[in-house]
Amino acid sequence: MALASTDSWRGGTSAAAAMNVFGPLLWTDVATLTTDTKSYLVKGAAGINGIGVFGGTGSVSTAALNSAGTAISASSSQWTYT
Repeated sequence: MALASTDSWRGGTSAAAAMNVFGPLLWTDVATLTTDTKSYLVKGAAGINGIGVFGGTGSVSTAALNSAGTAISASSSQWTYT
């Protein structure tokens, strides 16, 4: 599973090519995790053990990354950045 910004064509192109085989690509805003994306992550949290992010924090902000981590874990102490 991966996140890419709707504002970054480079990150989106790379993510789409990579995730064509490995799983779903979720689109989000630069500053915040979109409601639809967060809902998808919360519903699938039991089966998600990692999220790849394309474009870095310039394309997907730290706040959006924190929201994604919180959406797939029981608490903020149970996920890390790699």
